[in-house]
Amino acid sequence: MPFHIIILVDKEALAHEAENAMEEIQVFTDGSAYNRKVGASAILIRKNRPDRTLHFHLGPEVEHTIHKAELVGILLVLHLIGTERCTAISCSVAVDNQAALKAFDSGLRKPGHHLACEILLLANWIQKRQSK
Repeated sequence: MPFHIIILVDKEALAHEAENAMEEIQVFTDGSAYNRKVGASAILIRKNRPDRTLHFHLGPEVEHTIHKAELVGILLVLHLIGTERCTAISCSVAVDNQAALKAFDSGLRKPGHHLACEILLLANWIQKRQSK
C-alpha cells in the first residue's frame, strides 16, 4: 500500500499525535449525516499557509452511508494533497472511522469498496509523482 495505517485507541491519543506531528502537512477528514443528508469534508493544514478545505454532499441518508462518506472524505484528502505545489512533502492524515481504514485490508470486495480502490489508485499516483 502507498501509505501506513495506524489506528489510535482514543481521541486523546489522536490529539497528542496531531500536536507532536513532524509532517509538513496535516490533513483531517470526516464523513457524517446531518438532517438526513450525508456528506464529507477535509481540511489541509500547513504551517505559515492558509488552511485549505473541501466538502462534498453525497445525498440523502436513505441512499448513502456514513461509511461511504468516510471513504469520500479520504478521497478529498488525497485531492488536497495532490494539488499541493510542492511534491516532496510528508503528510499525516487523520481519519476517525476504523471501518473505513480496515477496508484497505479486506480484499476490497464489499459494497463501497470501489471507493477504497480509487483511494489506492490516487495514493499511488501521488506517491509516484513525489518520487520524480
